[in-house]
Amino acid sequence: RKVMQTFTLDTNCLIDVDESRPASTHILDLVAAHKTGIADVAVVAQSASERTKDGFYSENYSEFENRLTRLGMSELNEIYTLAYFDISFWGRALLASEYAMSRERQIHEVLFSNQPFEPPDRMMDGESEFSKSYVKWRNRKCDTLIYWAHDNANRDVFVTRDANFKRLEMSGDFPSAVVRTPDEAVAMLT
Repeated sequence: RKVMQTFTLDTNCLIDVDESRPASTHILDLVAAHKTGIADVAVVAQSASERTKDGFYSENYSEFENRLTRLGMSELNEIYTLAYFDISFWGRALLASEYAMSRERQIHEVLFSNQPFEPPDRMMDGESEFSKSYVKWRNRKCDTLIYWAHDNANRDVFVTRDANFKRLEMSGDFPSAVVRTPDEAVAMLT
């Protein structure tokens, strides 16, 4: 009997479906495979912490759940990552162990070796706007955490169109890393 493969969708997959980009058909094929029991597909709760199309961050997790429903993805499994104050949503993240934090740093070093692990100043001129450097850092943090969740849950295939994640396969530090584009992931179903 064949073991069901597990797939984790990167935030870009949600954006692709949301904006009807070319990869959306493949992502929806993965969603359909999940719904019919052919594959186990998950989203990462951390995706709710990414900036929205209009450049804002969601105020509450229900906004993300509504988005998943609108995209036809509400039946997908949900996996959690490490909790970070003001980045994660309460009850949708895990408390960190020393090993978990070490693994997160390892992922960051592979994905963003020339970028700081620690956050820059968050605000500009005392206003409520986020600084550009903070927005970029937070995006890298979310990428790192999303892969951490995939890795921590021992899932098979990380699905993304972001070629930067291929570094994990090539690094040697992540021998079980399998990173595929949406079309490559769908091809694995047959």
